[in-house]
Amino acid sequence: MTKQLLLSCREVACYDYCDYIITGETEEDVLRSAAEHDIKEHGKTKNDMVNMREKLKGFIYTIYYWDII
Repeated sequence: MTKQLLLSCREVACYDYCDYIITGETEEDVLRSAAEHDIKEHGKTKNDMVNMREKLKGFIYTIYYWDII
């Protein structure tokens, strides 16, 4: 079984038009990708992202799936 973390931009920031889904193996991977996306696509600053870090953690889902060989 494999674990993946997932974060939906739409859920966090209420951007109804943004379907961007962030996935990663660790919380840090997801948070880093979320910050890069928000800065590039939504005009946030690095300081905004530092302030949102704890909020973002609350929106990260853990999903499990089985590896089929």
